[in-house]
Amino acid sequence: MKRAYILLLSIITVIFAVTGCTYTNEKENLTFSGTVEADEVNVNSEIQGKITSIFAKEGDAVKKGDLLVQLDDTSLKLQEALAKAGVEKARAQLDDVLAGSRDESIKAADAGVKQAQAMLSGAEKNVKYYEDLLAKNEELFKDGAIPEQKITDLKEALESARSQYEKAKAGLDQAIAQRDLLLKGSTSNNIKAARAAYSQAEASLDMAREMVEKSRIFSPLDGTVLYSNFKPGEVVFPGSPIMTILDLKNPWINIYIPEKDLKLVKLHQSLDVRYEDKVVKGEIIFISPQGEFTPRNIQAKEERQNVVYKVKVKLPYSDILKPGMEVDVVLPAGEVK
Repeated sequence: MKRAYILLLSIITVIFAVTGCTYTNEKENLTFSGTVEADEVNVNSEIQGKITSIFAKEGDAVKKGDLLVQLDDTSLKLQEALAKAGVEKARAQLDDVLAGSRDESIKAADAGVKQAQAMLSGAEKNVKYYEDLLAKNEELFKDGAIPEQKITDLKEALESARSQYEKAKAGLDQAIAQRDLLLKGSTSNNIKAARAAYSQAEASLDMAREMVEKSRIFSPLDGTVLYSNFKPGEVVFPGSPIMTILDLKNPWINIYIPEKDLKLVKLHQSLDVRYEDKVVKGEIIFISPQGEFTPRNIQAKEERQNVVYKVKVKLPYSDILKPGMEVDVVLPAGEVK
């Protein structure tokens, strides 16, 4: 009997030697529970304006590039038209200077000065408007009648108005300089000034077109509208979060691995993620290099530990897993190597 036992042990040893397999301590799989999460992306306005139309409501699925909100662009399109006329006028002035037509150039330069003066006057009024509005709202803020964000938005709007004022002032200086040069005759300096004015007019047109484009607010990603914070007729300021979109195509879950089990995980490792009787594959995309005390919201089936490491598991896009669902992530405790 003893000889038979020794023979059986020898056969097992030979089998492991031939196959090259080693057996590690095989335990039950470790299971960690957590909540499916997804990134929330705010859709902000880059300019101040009144909302005329909203094309998506809470719960709607949207695609990247879908038009979500339209701001009132009446004044913006008027500025675009004026800027386009300014380009045509500057082009004509440049052509006249190059052709030596001083009289026509001087008339055009005079018109350019008047236009620049009008723009400066409008910009100055805009600055005064926001200065007064900010002063009134600061008093309301002191009384606790409005949130601090309102003051922040108004300060940003005031800075933008002051920037436009400085640009308008520089435009007037340039227009006056061009006219003065034309009065002295079509010299090389006149040509340089005319070309500079033409370039500035083109830049103003580009800026006006950009402002019109910014009045249309598009979805930055595929997702679902989680929150819609404004209604048609309301005014938004730069940075105002008009909507929040949930990125359902890239869900993830954080699990917390005890230090003693950290050796069982590695980047890009595939893990089973279970929800009820369904199983999908997840991928480890982040392992925290620093331990932390066990978060209070951990729901682990294993014994709670004092120090754990956060592990982020990327989940596949599917109709099975939704943000807020409680799922189990299965980590193999041992394997045959």
